Amino acid sequence: MPRLYKLFIFLLLLVQPSPADEGYVRLLRGADGKPTELQTAIARFAKDGTTVDLVGVIHVGDLVYYQKLNKHFNNYQSVLYEMILDVPKSVSHQNDVRELLGRERKEPRVDTTKGGRDSLSLFQQKLAELLGLEFQLPNIDYTRDNFHHADLTLQEFNEAMAGKKQSPLELLKSLFEVGNFEGPPEYEQLASLPLLRIIAQGPTPQEQQVMRIGMGALLADSNDLSGELQNEVVVGKRNEKALAVLQERLQRGETQFALFYGAAHMNDFSERLRKWGYKPVSKNWMRAWKL
Repeated sequence: MPRLYKLFIFLLLLVQPSPADEGYVRLLRGADGKPTELQTAIARFAKDGTTVDLVGVIHVGDLVYYQKLNKHFNNYQSVLYEMILDVPKSVSHQNDVRELLGRERKEPRVDTTKGGRDSLSLFQQKLAELLGLEFQLPNIDYTRDNFHHADLTLQEFNEAMAGKKQSPLELLKSLFEVGNFEGPPEYEQLASLPLLRIIAQGPTPQEQQVMRIGMGALLADSNDLSGELQNEVVVGKRNEKALAVLQERLQRGETQFALFYGAAHMNDFSERLRKWGYKPVSKNWMRAWKL
């Protein structure tokens, strides 16, 4: 499978099934073999009365998908979320400027309007438009009291990604590049679409359906991305930041957490939690795309 294709899938939707946990993304097919829906998982880990749910997410999806997630987040004391935020260079992390942004001294609000400006988010927004889906950022309520930023700043991310980033257009082009690899049959139709016309004029309803099904099949079929690409997209560094925030919240006596990140992060999160002594308890699935 071409390296550019792998990087496209991993960077843009940040999804990757984890063999150890039977994956965080799956494609359901009907009796006729045709795809019916794409799902993401919520996996629970527990230790000594504390629970940590790994809420793996796809960053573009149906509106009802994000509405259900918003409701689900009422179940936690803390939701630790990913977002590459653009913050003043005079501080090391968004958490350091909460005092300047919020109403409460202990847990001021985070200015999430400073997020979504990195190249990956811009690409995801464009992809959502082409697929007729919603982009995650405007559809999740990040202002809720139990939401806490747990990610790198834009500057930290750009430094970590130096020499590895691609422009949104380059990433879109890579989607339509067919290589010599064994992939889902739906990808052949996807790769045959006229990319430049679709970007300029938008897809027809039939083309949009082909794109949705092809992308869904690709995401559910991408089993081999984790080891090769984790260093490239600094999953490890971002997860370390998230778990550092988790440790801070644990020290406050909280016991119910969600790690709300792209599904590609979940294999690494689960391995780190196991090393902390957490055990897997359950896994539930949510429909992200109706196909």
